[in-house]
Amino acid sequence: MHKLCLFDYDGTIRKGLSIYDWIKFLVKNQLIHEEICRNIQVKIQSYYSDNLSYNELVKFTYKTYCKSLTGVNEVNLIALGKEYAVKEREQFSEFFNDTIRYLEENNFKTIIVSGSPSEVLNSVFCERNSIQIFGLELEKKSGIYTGKIEKEYGTVESKEVFIKDNIIDNYDYIISFGDSMADTPLFEVSNLSFLMLPAYSVTINKNLNTNFLITTSTTAKSVIEKLELYANQ
Repeated sequence: MHKLCLFDYDGTIRKGLSIYDWIKFLVKNQLIHEEICRNIQVKIQSYYSDNLSYNELVKFTYKTYCKSLTGVNEVNLIALGKEYAVKEREQFSEFFNDTIRYLEENNFKTIIVSGSPSEVLNSVFCERNSIQIFGLELEKKSGIYTGKIEKEYGTVESKEVFIKDNIIDNYDYIISFGDSMADTPLFEVSNLSFLMLPAYSVTINKNLNTNFLITTSTTAKSVIEKLELYANQ
């Protein structure tokens, strides 16, 4: 039986926006200018004020981040990614590490589909061979960033393309974890989905073709209990 678990990253595995925290780290290390942070913060405030859509925020952030790295050597960014990874792991939600161990023990392949930069994700999960990463990829020529995006997986549309190209009909049983309806493409192909929201109680939503759990609990014990419950049905 081919089993798969799909994870969103921001708001699911970790709290907040990883790309923004990463950009602040790069500013602190004088790799990019502080103005980049200020510009993105303005857009984040517009998003939370309902004056900007999620996709608009993501696309602006990608474009700004990408342009800021034009001419930077990837060796420098990878080195900073390794340093940053230690801090980044501290942001993990409580449920994640034990849940990953459970998935490994039960022969699940795990994929993280995220708008977070691949330099961050690859460093954060470098010791987890069971996890495959699909993050923001920037174009490089001879190891130098060109200021262009090669691939992204943060928008709803890009996740739909990812699912179509990589997932359809390849697995017998799929679980997914996300934190918003922007992760709907992951939920739609899953047998069991977890929507990790602090403001909701546990319930099952029948609007999607999946067992859809909206949960307040971020403990591994609670998540694993539900994984085992639905595996036995």
